[in-house]
Amino acid sequence: LLLCACTPPLEAPSELSPLARYLFREQASPEAEVVQLGVSNLNALLDGMDLSADDVADRSFQLDPLLAEDMGELERPDRPLDATLSLAVTWYSPWPLEEHIPYMVLSDLTEISTTATTYDREFLDGTAACFSDGSCDFIHTHNDIVRDSAFLKMAYWNFKDFRRVDTNGELAAVVARTWQPESAHGDSDRNHVWQNFESEAWIREGDGTRRFYAVWTEAEYAGVSEDIGYSLTRSAAQDALDKLDDWIEGRQP
Repeated sequence: LLLCACTPPLEAPSELSPLARYLFREQASPEAEVVQLGVSNLNALLDGMDLSADDVADRSFQLDPLLAEDMGELERPDRPLDATLSLAVTWYSPWPLEEHIPYMVLSDLTEISTTATTYDREFLDGTAACFSDGSCDFIHTHNDIVRDSAFLKMAYWNFKDFRRVDTNGELAAVVARTWQPESAHGDSDRNHVWQNFESEAWIREGDGTRRFYAVWTEAEYAGVSEDIGYSLTRSAAQDALDKLDDWIEGRQP
């Protein structure tokens, strides 16, 4: 009877692809230890990577698709998850973790976006103030986005959640999860984002921050092959990482 009453130890994957799925699935877990373990395992993997390599190809990895069990009750398009292009990009930001928090609580992210002409964030649960000062660990946001260029004009919306992760009472990391409940279509009806899911982590490391960005996306752009789509997605991820670092630098006194 005593053996039956024992609680099995918490476990998280130690390989990148299943760990990326774990972090997406468990981002909103009511058990803080579940998320802490995932972040710890990710940090251990990042130990062996050159996060400052000049070529993003040296810091990017193909991932397995998400599974239905990773979705839980999240609203999403009725599309096969194995149709997504799936990859992860890693990076080392020279800025401390606290300097990244103001980006997370912006209500207008247009200036920090690489391609959006409109990027408005609404807080549905939690507030910018409580997340910034640590009096709440979780914010649930709704984001309205318009991308308008010679190549693409598309309006869509998504949900994005951020969660603070503490170790020994100190902020050690932030994890985020993004999902798009509906497919998005360009004005020409030749460009489509059928489904899109993202998982991110900011992990304190010395005076800087280790970054992890995973995306599972199914998109169709006129004249763009799957190989080119992979390269463009990877480059767009790196552009966003660079833009955030530049924005933080611009805020320094």
